Amino acid sequence: MKTTETVRIRGPAALDKEPVWPLWLIAAGTLIAVLWASAPNSEQRTMQTLPEHERVALYDRTLQNVRDICTSPSFELRHFCGAQARLLVGLPECRDDCRALIRPFLPQPTR
Repeated sequence: MKTTETVRIRGPAALDKEPVWPLWLIAAGTLIAVLWASAPNSEQRTMQTLPEHERVALYDRTLQNVRDICTSPSFELRHFCGAQARLLVGLPECRDDCRALIRPFLPQPTR
């Protein structure tokens, strides 16, 4: 009498494998954190790589906006004035007088 045996070849059991999703989750979280942290720096680098005449024109225009629009106290314009101030503070042309003008529109350090 002839018998045939069925031999099953199985891969590694599911319990033997370590889950991969935590590694992907950590990698994705790290990537998001790096991109989020480098975003402000990339904007400043971009502005500093502008040709000098364009950067000076941007500085002059933005400084004039702050002088014309942001000198009167207006709650409605605080976001606009804050954005203009953040742009100016990233430009090398913004020196002491510029920084004194925009100081009220920038976030103040707290303890």
